[in-house]
Amino acid sequence: MFILFFALGAICLIYYIALVSYSGTATPFSEAWIMATVVCLLLGLCFVIPRTKKLINKIPKVVKICVLSIVGAGALLFLVLLINVITGFNDNPQEKVDVVVVLDLHDLVPLPEQTVAGFSLFFPLLRRIQILL
Repeated sequence: MFILFFALGAICLIYYIALVSYSGTATPFSEAWIMATVVCLLLGLCFVIPRTKKLINKIPKVVKICVLSIVGAGALLFLVLLINVITGFNDNPQEKVDVVVVLDLHDLVPLPEQTVAGFSLFFPLLRRIQILL
């Protein structure tokens, strides 16, 4: 169990380093990977400290097997997804796409700001898309 949690902690740390080096420190949720690293390493240490080893030995074997299976399946799924993300970094985007998701057109479509009773009104997203097209 120590090796499993230590490996998970190392994977979380490697993922954090890759995430920060690729997209910067301002990436949302990047701190969660550091926290996951610390939690995994602390859980791994619990299996090394003699006092906690005695407590862990009192847990039924069925529970240990279930927890180990779930954690192992999650780690395997995470590794598969991580490999897919890393191998997709250098893929060239398609030239023709079927769908374009537009999150914010505020910078692309300069519109005059209108105010009503001191409150600014922004054009709805659909109107901005129509102007852009």
